[in-house]
Amino acid sequence: MHYIPQLGLAGDTAIISYLVVSNAIRSKGIGRMLEEYCTNLARKRNCDRIQVHCHSRRTDAHRFYARQGFTEAPKYFSKMLNESE
Repeated sequence: MHYIPQLGLAGDTAIISYLVVSNAIRSKGIGRMLEEYCTNLARKRNCDRIQVHCHSRRTDAHRFYARQGFTEAPKYFSKMLNESE
């Protein structure tokens, strides 16, 4: 997880960079526990929001995040700086 200071907003933003649960152990509450842990860390740091970037093709993950209380936010754009990799 990363924390990004916000100059124009009330609190910092917490970003979940990666949240992955193996296919073999999904639907056992592990993802929920990981997300809740991240949320608690963000609250302790006085963040006013938590975000996660999730590729558009990961529809199962979208349903998971919606169940966890996340809502879809505006689009963001990405530019690759090292095209050789």
